[in-house]
Amino acid sequence: MIGLMAIPAMRAYKYNNTLITGTICAGGSLGTIIPPTVIVVVYAALAQLSIGALFAAIIVPGLLMLSLFALYIVGRCLLRPQDGPAAVASGDDLPLSEKIGITLKALIPPLLLMFAVLGSLLGGIASPTEAAAVGVAGAVVLAAINGGISFGAMVESFSLTVRITAMILLIVAGGTMFTGIFAVNGGGTWWPILLQAWEEELRASFCSFSG
Repeated sequence: MIGLMAIPAMRAYKYNNTLITGTICAGGSLGTIIPPTVIVVVYAALAQLSIGALFAAIIVPGLLMLSLFALYIVGRCLLRPQDGPAAVASGDDLPLSEKIGITLKALIPPLLLMFAVLGSLLGGIASPTEAAAVGVAGAVVLAAINGGISFGAMVESFSLTVRITAMILLIVAGGTMFTGIFAVNGGGTWWPILLQAWEEELRASFCSFSG
């Protein structure tokens, strides 16, 4: 989805292809670590860990990655302006104040919704299920305010939720079956032996190289 929206826009401004590719890949990786993310919820359920604790643990690394990615992109565009050309001003451009207003109007509601979900979860006010319910209720309210709620939209939303949930549960079921077969066939026994043999081989190779 990110690529479908971002690639045409960056190509229109003649961005460097490597910068486009790196930006899209970086954005995709951030989607798995910036809360709230489904990956963490699934991992916490499988590993029997606290979802709130995992969310709290990945906030700082996620923001650090975001800052480093942004710093690299800005630095590269400053050093190599041809990789990320500035937009050419046209007579149809809106005033800066109006652009800021449009941006804030688009960003503030989703951010408030995200903070409501994460705040209730990290603050211990709600359980993960209750925090998810807060998110759903907030999304419905935002859709109603923006006039985007309808019977068709609700049906499509429910259908998409069922498909995504079924896909995730199918992956979890496949992983669970693989783990069970792996353990039954002695995977838990020979895997440490294999690692130990590999470690000894590396150590012997290092000693022979240094000697």
